[in-house]
Amino acid sequence: MTPARRQLRQAIRRSTATLRQLPNVTHVTLGEKLVGGVPSGRIAAKVYVETKTSVPAAQRVPQEIPIRQGDGRTVGTLVTDVVQTDGVPEGFGVCSGDVLQAFDNDLGIAGVSFSKGGVGYVLTNAHVACDVAANGASGRMRWRDGGQVRPLGPVIYWSPLRQGVVATADAAVIRVDDPRSVEPLMIRNVSAALEKMDVISPRLNDYWFVANGELFRCVAAEPADGDNEANVDGVRIHYRGFWQLRLVQGRARKGLSGSLLCRTVAGRPQACGLVFGGLIPDYIWAYPFRPLYERIYASLPG
Repeated sequence: MTPARRQLRQAIRRSTATLRQLPNVTHVTLGEKLVGGVPSGRIAAKVYVETKTSVPAAQRVPQEIPIRQGDGRTVGTLVTDVVQTDGVPEGFGVCSGDVLQAFDNDLGIAGVSFSKGGVGYVLTNAHVACDVAANGASGRMRWRDGGQVRPLGPVIYWSPLRQGVVATADAAVIRVDDPRSVEPLMIRNVSAALEKMDVISPRLNDYWFVANGELFRCVAAEPADGDNEANVDGVRIHYRGFWQLRLVQGRARKGLSGSLLCRTVAGRPQACGLVFGGLIPDYIWAYPFRPLYERIYASLPG
């Protein structure tokens, strides 16, 4: 009788700890065995190793692992497949489009992650990283890596947002404790790195951004050069010098603040704006990116 999928997964679960004690083994999964790089149609315990090297017989990956019932009785075996990875598993770093979590549990989006002088940084909105109602109070930032919440670091800069004072930017910078936790100039689910920092133009009509794995598309960029009001953390803030764009894919909603507005040129993404607000469900507001990024980057050490 062919073992049920549940029994095969239990066999993997029971054997993983023992297999990982063998030389070079990094992890174990359940999948299709490859023979000469070609799928064989056989389900196997796939044992991943950094390199395939000669080891004593007692330390070799067994050709099969047992399949047992709940009472421990062996009812079959599962063939193994040793796969060379040329590396060890590691967590991916934060990049544009990932969800950020502030000290007060407010959520927003990482606009761009970058490095300077060997130090990693993340740029997002000031009202994401700081509590505007508490005069810009901030604490240590975190980011959501799948189902885990990982530490980032402290907020080292914010563009003040105060009632009665016109804001011409809405930006904050987080200094990342571990530079290895940053994927510089990468956008989540986009294969190419940012090629250029640019601005928003009314002559162009195809903008997009990624937030928490979702792709949004925008058109009809319109400048807002006067003073326009928005509710931020319960405080009425006047913004000046931003652009409004209309969404044609995705819906405007809370939690998108900090997203990096981009366009694609010759297959490569270019950063054009930093999303900070809008009108639910159709419009987003964004500040031009290049002057903001260049000013902040120049002010950092290194």
